[in-house]
Amino acid sequence: MKKLFFLVPVLLLCSCTQIRLSPVQIADQPVSLTVNLSVEGNTDTKSLFSPDEEIVNDVNLFIFGEDGELVCKRFESGNPRSVTLELKSSVQYNIRAIANWGSELDFSNETQLQDFELQWPEFQKNGYMLMSGSESTMPVGSMVRVYLNLIRACSKVSFKVNDTALGAVQIKYAKLCQVPSAMKPFLSLNKADSVSDLVDGDSASDSDLELLNKGEEMVFYLFENMQGTLLPDNDDPWKKVPDNLKDNNALLCSYVEVKAHFDGVSSIFAGDVTYRFYLGKDNCTNFDVKRNTNYKIELIMSTNLDAVSWKITSDVSLVEEGHGFGEIYAGRQKTFTELYMGDCFQYKLNADEALEAYFGGNFEGAKLKCYSATGTESEALELGSLALVDGCWLADVRCINNSNPVEIWLWDPVRSRKVQKLNTGIIIKKPRPVFCNIVTQKPNPLSSANITINKSGTSCFVCLADEQGGRLGGKWFDNTLISISLSLRALSDTYSELCDNISAQLSKASKNSEYWGKLNYGLSYSGSPLLKGNKLAELCASGEQCFKIVLSLMDSKAEMPISVDYYPVSLNYDANSLKATLKNPSKLPFAVEYYDFTWFGSADESYDRITDDTSKDFTYTYSGETYKAYRLDCVNYENQAFGYTDKGSKLMQDGSYDLSATLLDYYTAYACFNRNNSSAAQPY
Repeated sequence: MKKLFFLVPVLLLCSCTQIRLSPVQIADQPVSLTVNLSVEGNTDTKSLFSPDEEIVNDVNLFIFGEDGELVCKRFESGNPRSVTLELKSSVQYNIRAIANWGSELDFSNETQLQDFELQWPEFQKNGYMLMSGSESTMPVGSMVRVYLNLIRACSKVSFKVNDTALGAVQIKYAKLCQVPSAMKPFLSLNKADSVSDLVDGDSASDSDLELLNKGEEMVFYLFENMQGTLLPDNDDPWKKVPDNLKDNNALLCSYVEVKAHFDGVSSIFAGDVTYRFYLGKDNCTNFDVKRNTNYKIELIMSTNLDAVSWKITSDVSLVEEGHGFGEIYAGRQKTFTELYMGDCFQYKLNADEALEAYFGGNFEGAKLKCYSATGTESEALELGSLALVDGCWLADVRCINNSNPVEIWLWDPVRSRKVQKLNTGIIIKKPRPVFCNIVTQKPNPLSSANITINKSGTSCFVCLADEQGGRLGGKWFDNTLISISLSLRALSDTYSELCDNISAQLSKASKNSEYWGKLNYGLSYSGSPLLKGNKLAELCASGEQCFKIVLSLMDSKAEMPISVDYYPVSLNYDANSLKATLKNPSKLPFAVEYYDFTWFGSADESYDRITDDTSKDFTYTYSGETYKAYRLDCVNYENQAFGYTDKGSKLMQDGSYDLSATLLDYYTAYACFNRNNSSAAQPY
């Protein structure tokens, strides 16, 4: 029972296994061997072969024994799918096939077949692709079926040109270079070992060029050339060049050469360029050209046409005009002929397809630059970045300097070069300063203005105008770019020692959208009212002294005359000191560059002129005591005790400016002091 127990599971297990018994094999029995033919599609191919390359029109089939001698052969035509032969069983056979030769071949042994060699361009016969195949079998039984894969005797290059980067281009020729002159179909690996093994390869026919120039694909054929992976560490396609190959390898590897012509109309380039690139299973390391493999190549035109490389030989030049232009999209002006410093506008780039193609249809990375007519970069325009707004490529522009004619160019920052001249003859003019009483769209300029000091003040305006007198301003004008300063200077030097020289600058705080500034010279020195009739001329001579205002506009100056009414300063004597305070109710920035004042006696008081050294001394009798007055620039050795205090170089918070003289000698009072400045005041 114990033995039976173990037998049962064994039987159960065996009952689940199907056992097939082979028939007893008897050597040298006749066997019918059917060879099914199929065309192999290489798994390494980058695209499928076309149907025309799949046809098996005829086949030469050879059966060799183990000793390499021919056992039998068969030639079949008429698109054979299979061939049946009568052989002996249990014998090792080597099956060899050559397809599409077009006629019967004769080899007596396998060695002769191994040495069989195809000569370029013998990759096809009668329009059919030559193929070969090998298989081994030991048939048993009465009927045996063998599948034989046929592989094409050549490699295929499917080639097209992508010209979207450069615009339309005409391909003048395309060809294969350094291709093997022969190949052995039954050799496992073919390659050129010397330059003598190479010939000029397949080249594009007229119909091929027509296809390429329509953007369609053409094909090249060449024999196998398995040169291997020669640059294993390379990851840069630009380094797959002869200079980086050792020994003689550069002369043995197959490559494609293409010459293209740019007409300068449908492309922004003009001239010819030649491209070269090695074949291989990748674009960096490998140089194998394997039979039965289709290498699908798309040449994307490089914009690096000035690159120094074996890959590109170029004599092309950029067509710098005619592919784009710019216009004022929004702004105060509509043309580039009436621009002034301070003008702002939106610039619109208009480009044709060729220029768009150069930048890949996107101008976001492109830049605008300003150049003089001589080619030097200009700072006349401040050009913003291009941005796509509502389907338009726009940039903000400011006119920041006056200029002779300048140009706007489209700049390629990646390759650091000018690409397209968009506009020429742009002139930026300086605005004309206009002094006026009332601000209008076309201000009426004043030829002369009367600004009264120590009154309520006179409102005057400085506007910027164009050559026709129209006021510049508003949304599309940037007045912060322009600095205006004013200086009062005497037109006559006759009384220059005594005349006031005052420099002032317009306050930015006083600017608004309507006018540049309000000039208020209603200055009160002592706070007490003075006679309106007192004028500056009374201090120096009879008559009215004429002044002019100098307006400094960037680096230019415009001048206009102005008459100034002047009221003398009231001086107060208190405990050995004389003090004068300049009041500035306008609160405009104000600096005293040169101030001269002299105390005069009243009409019913007498004074005598004393000449002492070079001083101009005056005697004034007050409260029964006599005091001497000296000018600062004429102080002699007797006046060492004089002291002068200046309380600041700018206005105090209340708008006042203090000048004081301290009398250190009780018996000598200085009723006049002056810091001499015989030259005219400069703009502040």
